[in-house]
Amino acid sequence: MYRWPGSGRPLPRSHPAPKPVEGNLMQPVRNRPRRHIGTRALATTASLTLVSALVTAPAAHATTTCNGLPVTIHGTNGNDTIVGTDGDDVIAGLGGNDTISGLFGNDVICAGGGNDTVYGESETIVSPGAIPTSNDSIFGEGGNDLLVGDIGTASLVVGAGVVGGDDYIDGGEGGDTIAGTTLTGTLTSVNVSATVNNDHLIGGPGADVIYGHAQAVEIIAGGSISLNGGNTIIDGGDGADVLYGDFETYTITVTGTATVAGWRDTIFGGGGSDTIYGDAKNGNGNVTPLPPGTNDTIDGGPEANDIADAGPGTDTCTNVENATDCEL
Repeated sequence: MYRWPGSGRPLPRSHPAPKPVEGNLMQPVRNRPRRHIGTRALATTASLTLVSALVTAPAAHATTTCNGLPVTIHGTNGNDTIVGTDGDDVIAGLGGNDTISGLFGNDVICAGGGNDTVYGESETIVSPGAIPTSNDSIFGEGGNDLLVGDIGTASLVVGAGVVGGDDYIDGGEGGDTIAGTTLTGTLTSVNVSATVNNDHLIGGPGADVIYGHAQAVEIIAGGSISLNGGNTIIDGGDGADVLYGDFETYTITVTGTATVAGWRDTIFGGGGSDTIYGDAKNGNGNVTPLPPGTNDTIDGGPEANDIADAGPGTDTCTNVENATDCEL
């Protein structure tokens, strides 16, 4: 027995360390649960983060305003057919080739980026009474659009008036067809008064076809017909445009009286090679086409006192009594 030096106490016997066996508490197995716990915690945190991201995803409609107004009717990025209400609507067509009809009310319509067809009011109307229209704002935006301020490609069967409102139509980019009121159609009635008010038509930078009022209208009636134009401002913008101040062609079949009269229109050709018709081909009226474009063709229409300022380029002026810068 060994003793401590200088003391009679015996030294403790040294026991050999036990050999580790499987499952012995001396093994550092406590670290394994900690690693598993840490992994579970990270996975749980990631799952919670993913779920949170899905719940808080933004709404599907990216367009929330149209001309600064909150949108009340949304389209999709597909090809939509959108019909408004009888009230005041703010419609955004978004992408796709859409057909949009605002119906009645003072509507604001942003067609979106596709090749859209937009009607400020109804396409086909059958009514025993008056058909009032409203003050619409239509924005074609991108694409080749057909924009009709009031009634386009319409079949009207009425017993009173078809009255146009003060429209604001902006074609935006692309080659657009823009009509301030009736584009084509048939008017069948005893007494029809298809009048329009003050339209403001802007073609934009594309190759546009713009009708200030009606372009090709067939009228069948047994009473009196009065088709009066309003004070229209037509701006073709850049591009090769075809601009009609009032009526270009029409057919009237009546047993009573018919009066087709244009008003004083102001037409700006823009920067492209434009063809401008100031008034009716066969009608009465007073038109003032002012096209500051290049290589223009201006037809003021017969029986009117027309003033044309063709601007630079080689321009052709027909039926213009007071022509400026018209070479042909």
